[in-house]
Amino acid sequence: MISGLRLVNGMGSKRRTDDKIIYLILDICQDGALKTNIIQGAKLNYTTVNRYLDILVKSGMITELGKKPTIMFKTTTRGSKFKKKLVGLHSQINNGWTPEGSFSVTDSSENGY
Repeated sequence: MISGLRLVNGMGSKRRTDDKIIYLILDICQDGALKTNIIQGAKLNYTTVNRYLDILVKSGMITELGKKPTIMFKTTTRGSKFKKKLVGLHSQINNGWTPEGSFSVTDSSENGY
C-alpha cells in the first residue's frame, strides 16, 4: 500500500486525486519515458513529478533505466497490475470510471450532485 496519498476528492474539488495521477504516470511510462515526457504528458510540474516518481520507484511500480542525464522510467509488472486494479476499483465505485475520461474536470451538476 502506498501511504499518504489522496484517493478521493472533496465534493466539487477540481484537483486530480493521487490515484488518477499515479495511473497517468504508470500509463505514460508503460513503454519507457523520460522525465520531460512525464511532466508534459501528466501536466505536472517538476517538483510534483519527482515526488510521485520517488514513491513509485520505492514501491517497485516503476524502474529507472539508464544513467543521468537520460534516465528512462518504465512501468514494472507490479505497476501494470496496480494500474489494472485502479481501473477495476474505480469502475465499481464510480459506475464505469475509465482512465480516458478520468483526467478531465467535469461539472458536478452533470453527475447529479
